[in-house]
Amino acid sequence: MTAILDFTTSVVNALASFGAVQNLSPVYQAQDIQAMEVVVIAGPEAWAGLTRGTSTLVTYDVIVLVQGRIDVNSMDLAAYLDQVEQIKLAVLHALKPPDILQPAPYDQVKLYEDAVFTTQITIRFKGFVQ
Repeated sequence: MTAILDFTTSVVNALASFGAVQNLSPVYQAQDIQAMEVVVIAGPEAWAGLTRGTSTLVTYDVIVLVQGRIDVNSMDLAAYLDQVEQIKLAVLHALKPPDILQPAPYDQVKLYEDAVFTTQITIRFKGFVQ
């Protein structure tokens, strides 16, 4: 479990200019979210034994949660999407992870029901253990 915390700390450091904070158990209610926040969360680990040899491939996911209050009738959405792209580029240049995943640009339901922009970016690290 120490490795995932090290990766999480590395992502927080890479995103310090965005005000990123580490929160291992975030719980948010829509009414509590105001200004844009960048929260880094330790995600799941996957251990896969290799068919030959004694090594195991380990995949560590670190989740970057970007969220904030938004006026859906203004140009705020474009600014948030641009900020998300800047976050991905900052991680890419600082840490050079093998994969950066973002399943959807933002959560449309939260945006239109709660006026809260929310998206998750998964930073995937891979390594071998003996």
